[in-house]
Amino acid sequence: MARLIGLDLGSFSIKVVCLSKHGKGYRLEAIGIALNPYGARPGGDDASQVKVAEAVKKLLSDTRLSSAKAMLALPESSVYTRVVEMPSLSDSELASAIHWEAEQYVPVPLDQVNIDYEVISRPDKSSEKEKMEIFLVAAPKTVVSRTVEFASKCGIEVVGLETEMVSLARVMVPEDQGLGPTMLISLGASSTNLAVVRDGMLVLTHSIESGGTALTRAIATEFGLDFPQAEEYKRSYGLEPTQLEGKVRNALLPLVDRLLSDVRKAIQYYNSSNQEAPIKRAVLAGGTALLPGLVSYAAVNFGMEVVMGNAFSFVEPSANAAIPQDTVSFGTAVGLAMRVL
Repeated sequence: MARLIGLDLGSFSIKVVCLSKHGKGYRLEAIGIALNPYGARPGGDDASQVKVAEAVKKLLSDTRLSSAKAMLALPESSVYTRVVEMPSLSDSELASAIHWEAEQYVPVPLDQVNIDYEVISRPDKSSEKEKMEIFLVAAPKTVVSRTVEFASKCGIEVVGLETEMVSLARVMVPEDQGLGPTMLISLGASSTNLAVVRDGMLVLTHSIESGGTALTRAIATEFGLDFPQAEEYKRSYGLEPTQLEGKVRNALLPLVDRLLSDVRKAIQYYNSSNQEAPIKRAVLAGGTALLPGLVSYAAVNFGMEVVMGNAFSFVEPSANAAIPQDTVSFGTAVGLAMRVL
């Protein structure tokens, strides 16, 4: 019997997680990570796709998950997402009307995308003036087909697709925690994705084309290092002012400040129209979130509580798999694995 897994095809690394239900939570059955040899995702040139597929197959073999059925994530930059307001409709009325609504927001012909949606809020029937909120997702059919074809080359059957931030929010900002609107910040290698999460639902998303790789390059340029050395400097010293006389921090600050400024603008944009329940908390996720000193620096920059996410808050280890020390980088894979159960 094929096992159900969450597979995160990141531009820097590939992560796989297999969970089982355990009481009110989950048990970790298998977990693994491998470097992405080309930094490529489904849809690149044939040579790079072959190498990445080989890396995925080896990872699945090493974790004894070959011939698995998988839930995969689509990169935020590849899909169109938007929160839209509509008159309050029944489920059947909404199913008929959503494509007409999507035409206003999706910048390509609708026959070129797969449409999905989720109701964020629906007013009481007595509130005729209030509108319902819908989270709309449009995934280009070419992106979907390339992802499914790539998975097939890896010996994987795709059982579902969703966006990275939907997966991440499931584990980093659980619906039942009563935390209020939260800014979820996923700091990846090539991009940074933002999502405002309210009651377990995404109500605002935004992508920034800057991530950990840009930080590594800044260090490499400043110190004349090759990429692996610069990556080690970044992971070891980060924004700590006492390390190497603060020289690494100084090399990183221009990029970090620009990135945090973009995040702050997104927070201000949301708060300007939600003054009764503003964002008061941010959660960091993704590998670049491990940058030393980033949590405290971001907290001062935003003027609010900032915490490091933990993808394994509701996951117990098993005899086959231990919880990794890095509990933040596996967020998308864990979220996908939860969704598939």
